[in-house]
Amino acid sequence: EEEEEEEVEQENVENNTVAEMNVGHFQKIASTGQLVLKHTGKRRKPQDRIIKVSFAGTPPKPIQISWGSGSRHINFEDTEYIAWGHYTPVFLQKKNRLDPKLCFSVVGKEQTLDVEAPSKKVAELWVTGLRNLIGQSPEEAERMSNERLKTMSTLQPTSRKKKKTDGKGKTKSLMLLQQDLFVMTTTTVFRNLEEEGVYQIDQSVRQQFNAKILYEEALRQDVPWKQWNHWIREKVIIYLRETNRMSIATERSAEPSISEEHTSEDPTSPSFKKDKKKKKKKKTSGKKKKSKKKEIVSFIESKRSYNVSIALKTFKMENELIRKGVLAMDEKVINPDKAYKLLGLVPTDEESKQVQEYIEDQKGDPENLAPTEKFFSYLYDIGDIQNRIQVWIFKMGFQENLEEQREKVNAIMAAHHSIAESERLRKAFGIFLYAGNWLNT
Repeated sequence: EEEEEEEVEQENVENNTVAEMNVGHFQKIASTGQLVLKHTGKRRKPQDRIIKVSFAGTPPKPIQISWGSGSRHINFEDTEYIAWGHYTPVFLQKKNRLDPKLCFSVVGKEQTLDVEAPSKKVAELWVTGLRNLIGQSPEEAERMSNERLKTMSTLQPTSRKKKKTDGKGKTKSLMLLQQDLFVMTTTTVFRNLEEEGVYQIDQSVRQQFNAKILYEEALRQDVPWKQWNHWIREKVIIYLRETNRMSIATERSAEPSISEEHTSEDPTSPSFKKDKKKKKKKKTSGKKKKSKKKEIVSFIESKRSYNVSIALKTFKMENELIRKGVLAMDEKVINPDKAYKLLGLVPTDEESKQVQEYIEDQKGDPENLAPTEKFFSYLYDIGDIQNRIQVWIFKMGFQENLEEQREKVNAIMAAHHSIAESERLRKAFGIFLYAGNWLNT
């Protein structure tokens, strides 16, 4: 009987302590944070998160409850009610495994936070404290939770029917997506042909190769999607050749000269000697032209040069602009993603020496350099460029890294607070101490 009376007294003390903490200390606890398990779905494992309440003004007013950085928060003005138990879809899926007394949900207008507290006492503390902050009574919260539960139960049959009919919709959407990809491929083929400048391409040619009609033909011929580009290009080029749509520049270069066409092959012809002289002149002039061509200088290792040139095409920035962005460390010109890519493209110390030797020692013209070497010529004189970009990347990502470390520190502080405020842990340690003293006597 005495033990039962002690247990009842202990329960009363705990309940009084919770009530006192709800009134007096919840603001301090909420602003420090509490380590909980956040549940998101049936298949995903719950994750450790620190939930805390942000306050502002005097007297302090609650602004939002957060469980991380970015969009992981719910504003108090958007909070509808605080549910205690299994009242949300996430907890209803796991109701057979979770204790309802440990689960509570912050239901907002756009998103819901479902958490599992480490103990019933902590769950009660947070539920009572949050309801007090939004000015909601337990009866009102219970009523709104039950109403939401009823609406979810009425919506379940219709959602199942939708799931059965979603199969056809998904196949249609996939077909449309595949067709859009084919249209994009067709557009790319025509753009590449226009840039090459070999053929004359106008609107009539584009109309001749309607993307939707070509797509149906590709399906009938069972052309794999990886070969779409080659297949479309081949069909377009065959048509352009058949309709003689060569560009003016290519026609002139391909046409034989008038003298060559009409020169008589008869040695007695008076024009034969003149034509022969013309041919000789043309040959010599051709040699002069060849000698005037610029020689492209390349001294970087071939594999490295190839990789850098391919990466620069995806970079889509002028060399001068890249140089200015690196010198000024301008995030508007070079964002963190581009800076990270650029780190693997900048010249090494050995490559910088090669470029310096060519430009400064040999007095070479940078315009004669290959694309990779020309890119290096814009960056070789920037001192310690690799470390410069690494420090720049660290600076741009500092705030995000700080938030991650802050979450870890908050987790340690919340764990320390839970241990320091745990009455059960103190009682357990007291029993261990009593047992140890008894064993030592």
